[in-house]
Amino acid sequence: MNIASEIQKLQDLYRSGAISEKEYAIAKAAILANFVPGKAITEDSSVQKRLEEMKLIDEVNRLDLDWQSEREKYMVTGKYGNRYVPRKGLEILIGMLFVGVGISLICKAALTSNPIQFLMGVFVIFLGVLVGMFRYGKACEYERAYQAYLSRRARVYKQYNRLGKDKI
Repeated sequence: MNIASEIQKLQDLYRSGAISEKEYAIAKAAILANFVPGKAITEDSSVQKRLEEMKLIDEVNRLDLDWQSEREKYMVTGKYGNRYVPRKGLEILIGMLFVGVGISLICKAALTSNPIQFLMGVFVIFLGVLVGMFRYGKACEYERAYQAYLSRRARVYKQYNRLGKDKI
């Protein structure tokens, strides 16, 4: 490899956004500082390793940012407007609470012979089952997406560890 192809690679990385302007300038200076006329730059040079390391760090940062925005799709809004990540057990509990309220309305309607209260109880049970199923489904989707994010991140860490590094 020659110096022109190395600098071209750096420019491509910079244009694609994989490295910052500062990283580009540092890497280019390192290439030029290590350049000996007539001697080819080897693939195992420290500059090449540093570039690979910077690309992997950038990829992890990009994965984290993507996950933060993707995570918002799965969040559920609570009673007072607070948002939280759905959990399977909690969503089942919320559905069961709705069903419990509906059953108590039906029992009260049976004691008082009130058909409107009976219908309200049936409606609350139906609503509880629907809400519970919807939120449980959201929790399952969140867990699948989170596992996919973790596996993508693990792949990048594995590549990083091959460079002989411990942590990003």
